[in-house]
Amino acid sequence: MLDANAFDYLLDERVDPRALCAVADVYITDVQHGELLAVPDARRRRRLIGVLSQIDPTVRPADAPVPGAPSGAGACSLRDLKDRAIAAAARRERCTVVTDDLAFRQALLAEGAAGLSCADAFGMLTRLPGPARPAGPSGRPVRRRGTGRSRGRPRIRPGG
Repeated sequence: MLDANAFDYLLDERVDPRALCAVADVYITDVQHGELLAVPDARRRRRLIGVLSQIDPTVRPADAPVPGAPSGAGACSLRDLKDRAIAAAARRERCTVVTDDLAFRQALLAEGAAGLSCADAFGMLTRLPGPARPAGPSGRPVRRRGTGRSRGRPRIRPGG
């Protein structure tokens, strides 16, 4: 089961969606689907939805846990209702959750569910042609200089 940030990884690292579909049955819940549709940057949202469409995952309903109710054997260690709903659906479907959210993965393990990082899950899959976007210290892709409004042309500043 892919967390929403797994789609960012697939897009930014140029992982071939067909390679993923060839080795695994892919699931998401309506939570991840909604998160992808809510990405504020319209261009990024279109690209993420393009990856989603190429994968064509099985969409399962997310359980709606009761706020504040314990999950599993002890008190809930999952941070929010969305994470709790995804974890419940993953347990129900016997899925491993692929996410780059370390706290979520640790909470999944504490709750008796399986979680993998995107690098571990997708590391050996075929990449699409072209360079992957470089990552900064946080592991998130950095914006390349010369992109955006300047279209690679030097910016001219008044008086300098």
